Amino acid sequence: MKESINIEALAKKAFYLDNFLIDAHKGMINVDGKSHQIEPKVMDVLLYLVLELGNVVEQEVLFAKVWPKSIYSPGSIRRCITVLRKLFQDDDKSLIVTHPKRGYSLQGKIQLTTESDKTKRFSQKKIIAMLILSMIILLSSASFGLFSSVQNEQVNQNINVLSVSPLTASELHEDAARFSPDGHHIAFIRSIEGNDRLAHVWLKNLDNEQEYQLTKQAANSKSLTWMQTGKAIFYVSAKEQGVSISRITLDEQNQAISEIEVLQLPNQHWISSIAWAETNELYYIGKNKGKYQLIKNNLTTGQRTIIFSEDDSFHPYGIALSRDSKQLAIFALNNQYNATVKLLSTINLSAETIKETKEIHLGQNKYYGSWHPTNKSLVIHDGREMFSLNIHGEMQKLAFENYQYIKYPEFSPDGNKILLTRQVLDEDIWLTPSDKTKPSIKIIDSNTSDFLASLSPDGKKVAFVSIKRGFPQLFLYDIEADKQSLLFENPKQLLFIAYPVWDQSSKRIASALNQRPFIIKLTAKKPEITRLSNSKGVPEQWFFNEESLLLVNYHQGKKAYMQLPLDTQLAIPLISSVEHHAQLNNKNDLLIIAGNSIIQSNFNGSQPTPLVSLDGQILDHYPRENGLYLRVKIQEKISLWLYDYANRRLNKVKELDGSLNIWDIETNNNFLVTSTRRSEKDLLLLTLQSND
Repeated sequence: MKESINIEALAKKAFYLDNFLIDAHKGMINVDGKSHQIEPKVMDVLLYLVLELGNVVEQEVLFAKVWPKSIYSPGSIRRCITVLRKLFQDDDKSLIVTHPKRGYSLQGKIQLTTESDKTKRFSQKKIIAMLILSMIILLSSASFGLFSSVQNEQVNQNINVLSVSPLTASELHEDAARFSPDGHHIAFIRSIEGNDRLAHVWLKNLDNEQEYQLTKQAANSKSLTWMQTGKAIFYVSAKEQGVSISRITLDEQNQAISEIEVLQLPNQHWISSIAWAETNELYYIGKNKGKYQLIKNNLTTGQRTIIFSEDDSFHPYGIALSRDSKQLAIFALNNQYNATVKLLSTINLSAETIKETKEIHLGQNKYYGSWHPTNKSLVIHDGREMFSLNIHGEMQKLAFENYQYIKYPEFSPDGNKILLTRQVLDEDIWLTPSDKTKPSIKIIDSNTSDFLASLSPDGKKVAFVSIKRGFPQLFLYDIEADKQSLLFENPKQLLFIAYPVWDQSSKRIASALNQRPFIIKLTAKKPEITRLSNSKGVPEQWFFNEESLLLVNYHQGKKAYMQLPLDTQLAIPLISSVEHHAQLNNKNDLLIIAGNSIIQSNFNGSQPTPLVSLDGQILDHYPRENGLYLRVKIQEKISLWLYDYANRRLNKVKELDGSLNIWDIETNNNFLVTSTRRSEKDLLLLTLQSND
């Protein structure tokens, strides 16, 4: 690249970076013949790296160039780099190189395009467009009635994100932000130093960038909402016994005048985000004894009303209340475990009207959302992608390339911006020898989450889930060869892959994609995938010496265990309405791990048989052929125990480092499969393209 070309000139030219065609003016990157539209800030980061091709660009310098009027936030740069690496399939970070504690450098080859290149590509594009148009004309009559069942592949990308700006730049976790009714402030939750579980409620003035801490006592805060007058904020915090909702009253300068607890919910183990209505009522989804319910609390009278309890066809998990308090969106899973939403009037809201209202099908991932200020559409998301959903069930994808986890998107009161939380997770997998004199070895290290690591019974391979390509996929790591390979591609890019479970031969793995189980058989060539399409549930374990899987399913908030023979694929119920975990011993008896005890379940209707108990809490368990390893907490100390199947005794194996996150344990306890985790939560503000 010639030094005489500046950033303005480069932004007007199309050029190649290796085999990737970059059109900065249109904001497009062409990868393998497919065009991807990226947000302007991501393109700016790329252009500045191109200008300094081969040289290290410091993070502070790069941020100052791209965000000249913003507070320095390294997370914003990392997000842009992650987006570019995903598009360029730069898994080994050889194209965009990270220089620790310094910055980044671009190592590719740059070539400017010519007019002949453009003409050739235009001709190809025109031919393809004509073919597609012909197919649309032929198929339009057959597909006319399918639009109401919304699938991501059918959605047009008509809404563009013009810019992404960081709102926070601290090393603490910032989360659950919400606009004030006038749009000049945001309230959000910020963790305290050294403890991500405890947090304060903060207020940020968007006009002058000033921030104020509103709460005096840190709490395990989860979510918040504004009163529509803008004079108070409600926030949810988890307690040792249940959930609490408190109100912060603000003065004319938006300083906290008082803070009081307005609701104590000792029987609720969890509640969704809350919504305050103009009638001084709070709506939320609560979980009581494993069952999800839509609840309304009248803060004036104190009356509490359970509007709806989940049934077999509708399992609610989230809500969104319109700005005028007249419409409530209820997000739920149907009996096929697909996400749906029902849009209802809050007038005469009842279990009957909920059942009678037609649901809008969203897809196989879980979706959440919030309303547009016009009250005619919502912004919804599945944790990775965002869509605009109108009241007729029509979706449009927001052209926002994102490979991190996003939460709590909300429109600004004028509808021109979206506020959200971006969470960056970086998890690496280690082999940690039981002998503390030997160092741990990092075996999986990417710039994103590698997790759900499962060790084969022969101790030679680790199956794990990685989001290195922007969505979860199953990989295999060969310990002896120090090599990893792709096991399950997840072509539909669904977001929930279950923990991989090995059979005793170490040649097959069972898992599930959004509650739909499948089996992977390892072969010398390509892994063979068998989908168990007639079954629902998550594989917990293989039966010993039987061609069957132990599946767990969820029914009205509780677990139901069943045996799934692979030949018939007809599930055999074992036990239901279980709140605790269960595992098989080597005789295929079902053991329930409950608190501090192991109990043998009986299938013939007789009472369960207590086996062993200890003076502590069982945190996790790891089944092996000879016994069940237990990670136990006793008086703040963590230790490893083994329940021996042969003699039915519980023996302490050793003390454990309490900070270790253990995924699995080698059969002879020679080493552990562990992970380390780094997490960031920042607030971002997206400026949208106006719809003129």
